[in-house]
Amino acid sequence: MYRDSETRNRRAFWGPALHTVLAVSLALLAGSAFAAEPPPLEDALKQIATYEFGQNREMLSVVEDYCRLSYAAPETRSIVEEGLISLLKSDATYDCKDFVCRQLCVIGSDKSVPVLGNMLTDEKLSNIARYALEGIEGKAADKAFIKALGKTSGKVQIGIINSLGARGSEESVRALAKLLDSSDPAVAQAAAAALGHIGGVDAAKAIADARAGAAAEVKQALDDGYLLCAAKAASTGRIDDSMAIYSALNNPAEAKQTQLAAIQGIASVQGPDAAPMLIGLLKGDDPKLQAIAAGALRKMEAPVVFSALAGELPNLGPQAQLLALYILRQHPDAAAKDPISALTKSEVADVRIAAIEALGSNGDASSIPLLAEIATGTDAEAAKYASSSLDTLPGDVDVAFVELAKSASAPVRGELIRSMAVRGAVSAVPYLLESALDADSAVRTHAFDALGALGSAEQLSALMDLLVKMNGNEAQTAAENAIVAVVQKSDPATQPAAPVIATLQGMKGKADVRASFVRVLGRTGDASALPILRECANAKKGDAVKDAAIRALADWPTAETLADLQALASGAGSDTNKALAFRGFMRLLRLPADRPMEETLRLYGEAFKIAASPDDKRLVLAGLAEIKDARALSLVEPLLSDEAVKAEAAQAAEQIKKNTTPQQ
Repeated sequence: MYRDSETRNRRAFWGPALHTVLAVSLALLAGSAFAAEPPPLEDALKQIATYEFGQNREMLSVVEDYCRLSYAAPETRSIVEEGLISLLKSDATYDCKDFVCRQLCVIGSDKSVPVLGNMLTDEKLSNIARYALEGIEGKAADKAFIKALGKTSGKVQIGIINSLGARGSEESVRALAKLLDSSDPAVAQAAAAALGHIGGVDAAKAIADARAGAAAEVKQALDDGYLLCAAKAASTGRIDDSMAIYSALNNPAEAKQTQLAAIQGIASVQGPDAAPMLIGLLKGDDPKLQAIAAGALRKMEAPVVFSALAGELPNLGPQAQLLALYILRQHPDAAAKDPISALTKSEVADVRIAAIEALGSNGDASSIPLLAEIATGTDAEAAKYASSSLDTLPGDVDVAFVELAKSASAPVRGELIRSMAVRGAVSAVPYLLESALDADSAVRTHAFDALGALGSAEQLSALMDLLVKMNGNEAQTAAENAIVAVVQKSDPATQPAAPVIATLQGMKGKADVRASFVRVLGRTGDASALPILRECANAKKGDAVKDAAIRALADWPTAETLADLQALASGAGSDTNKALAFRGFMRLLRLPADRPMEETLRLYGEAFKIAASPDDKRLVLAGLAEIKDARALSLVEPLLSDEAVKAEAAQAAEQIKKNTTPQQ
């Protein structure tokens, strides 16, 4: 591989001491990768000279480690670099040279440039040489690229052009400029792109000159390069140069995509100062220009921009109004309220809806009457958005909601009360308590719904008084719901259900009223209510109170009422009450529980004894089918001969077997 004299010189130059330093460092880095110290660099280089893709990479890894270790030691790095250069000069395989170029990209210096430069004109080696040279800093590499530029053509030349652009080589501007009128369009396009990446006054001038008479197939590449020059100028503080380019390209005579990009560039450079231009584009009739202008305006953060946009709302066409309303919805502005309000009466449905929606973030207390009117109007789509906007109106507007509701029509009162609940308007609770007695049943229902959302334990007594007054009323269920909601969201430590229990215990009179309170207690889930619920459920007199209590026990969220329901289902009483108790018993029995399986199976056995109909038996079988214990089969088997339920019994037995058969 090496001439004898050259080999002797390199061995003397590398020397045993140097190898020792490299080898020790490499051994420490590689850990157990080698049984002994790694081979000398020269030996490793010799071994990779014949490397071809797919072969053992062990020696490549050794050379990579030498390169990595040498990076921080200039003298060592120089020696390693010389070894790599020697491989490039040799008849080493292409895959070896590709590997070498990848290393030189990292550790290469001007020393590597001559050999890499010679490779640039070789169609087979040009790409790997470019890869290495792109990583070598300094003018020497630039000159090598420029020198090769005039000796190549086609794909090889285009690759070199791309490398000069990637390096931002200002020295190459003149050479690249000459290629802008190349007879090969691909070369001219690559040169335009490279000059754009390089940027600077000279590159921009070269592109500007070439644009004048450029062929159509090259024109867009020149435009793109010119735009890159503008962006480069802006990023380096040459704002005037950047604006000159963008302004020249913001011309209807230019390709549409070029003009659009120029507008975006102007907006990015000028910021809020570009707002008049952008709003002017919105006032035009070009949808693409309008969209670009709207996108640029939306990204701005200066309030003055959105105030100006709001002022122009009446002067925009429908499409532009939609874009502007979207922007103002994201960037609310006090100046926008009145023009947006006017657009809620637009003849264009989309604009009308967008304005209603935008008013939810741009409106204030004075917007409430308008939104409430729309929310209760005949246009269902508009009503939906108006309700949403009422719910999101900014500022402290609770008082305004209440004042308007006091004098509004019943539909508007109901809508405002609904919105108060969504808004969390706790200050409106006194008005809501009054509204619970409103002459309109829908308003009463809305009021109770809102009280459930906004009320607290402080309103519990008033709510119970209202519940008594709602007996037989359409709003009775809503009143019950409100009390349940207040109790459930109160701190359990305060025993929130206690007032309801006390009221029920001391209550005499209509069974329907007492039943209403029983239903409330049953839904609270408060265990302290169980004694009175049990008392009512076991009353000798069958009435609405007893029925409500049994339903409450049957719907109880935990298994605490299991024994009560078993007794009620098997005891005296109406068939309806017994059926209610039985179904509740079965529901609770199927809930997850900590009781022993023996107890669960015993209870299922009791359930069969209580079951009064085939439907009852089917409920029991459905529960047993979930049991993962083979002993459940003994409960099912007697029913396999019961004509009414034998099909269900067979299914349950099969499922129990599946549940208890070990998975393979």
